[in-house]
Amino acid sequence: MKNREIKVCETCERPFEWRKKWERDWENVKYCSNLKHACKHSDLLIIHTEWNEFKQLNFKSLVGKNNFKIYDLRNLYSPTKMKKKKINYFCIGR
Repeated sequence: MKNREIKVCETCERPFEWRKKWERDWENVKYCSNLKHACKHSDLLIIHTEWNEFKQLNFKSLVGKNNFKIYDLRNLYSPTKMKKKKINYFCIGR
């Protein structure tokens, strides 16, 4: 992924263990403590947590555009409801 910014949202109190390695190896990784800031104008969202704060998101207002994709690794959302909202939603492991 050349010339693309990768945003990682860290909402836990401790930074992730792999953060130091990513900072060293990937110059284009940006860490955000705010979910809104991390998602703004994103092309792809990957949900990899079951925390309650991720279960009731308004994705279109959070991202601020219509052509984005969501990969949900925890199956938090209904594929039928996401399709009705015209969101490119992919659930993994259903």
